[in-house]
Amino acid sequence: MQRLFRSIPQLMLAIFAASLFLVIACSGGDPPPSPTSTPEELDGLIVFAAASDLTPGENRVQFVVKTLNGGTLTDSADRLDVTYSISDGDPISATDVTWHAWPVRGGAYTAHLSFESEGLWQLRVRDRSNPDLIDGVAALIVNATSATPSIGSPPPSTPSKTGTTTAELALITSDLDPDPEFYAISFNEAVSSGKPTVVVFSTPAYCQSATCGPQLDAAADVRDQHPGLAHFIHVELFDNPAEMRADGDASLGIESPVVEPWGLPSEPWTFVIDREGLVSARFEAFTTADEIEAAVLIAAGS
Repeated sequence: MQRLFRSIPQLMLAIFAASLFLVIACSGGDPPPSPTSTPEELDGLIVFAAASDLTPGENRVQFVVKTLNGGTLTDSADRLDVTYSISDGDPISATDVTWHAWPVRGGAYTAHLSFESEGLWQLRVRDRSNPDLIDGVAALIVNATSATPSIGSPPPSTPSKTGTTTAELALITSDLDPDPEFYAISFNEAVSSGKPTVVVFSTPAYCQSATCGPQLDAAADVRDQHPGLAHFIHVELFDNPAEMRADGDASLGIESPVVEPWGLPSEPWTFVIDREGLVSARFEAFTTADEIEAAVLIAAGS
């Protein structure tokens, strides 16, 4: 085992994920600046996209839209024109742009984009209600192959840690108030059980994006709404949370051997495995309970 080391690209992605959360979190409050009330003060849009593992084919992309004066376009999917294109290629319209309110502050948009090839793509957002605004553009890197398990593929059959007592859970997770149900069954056993499985990779106490705890809460909400329908598992990113907690030093963290074969470039990540043991949905960054619930119902054939 080695101390957890982030390469420069991984570090940049982690910083980006944290920045995205701050953008989203700051969009809440009382009240956010309204881009429709004073259009003369606004001259452009800024788009922040959380998408570190895109490949050719369909991908879920999460993004936030802000204005240059610090405002945020919240719950405005019906007035946004969202397109994406490669280089000087013709723009493709995203037809399923959806706003997802977060249980904390703010929220984010999602869209399913289908990339024809690898390369540098761009995501463009236009506000139809303010045609004088400069479009917001975000760069998207589409790789030839996925770093994480792709849709329709079998996930790594890794055994995750289990436990029920306070002492056992302290060795398994950095969560200061752990939910024992997340650690009742090992991931490899859950996948072979014939039930769907939801697995959340996160580190609640050391999350650089500050969304790992809320992500577990969202997963627990789905579990509680559909008791017995699927297994719900949390995998801590670090192998030694008790040591980190005792010394108060996050730099002591050792990457969990369960995490390594999943190739996660950021955190948190949530995967849904269907009854056949294949990945049926995957979500980068914070994902709402509604999105997870819809994916679980599909995986269960409900």
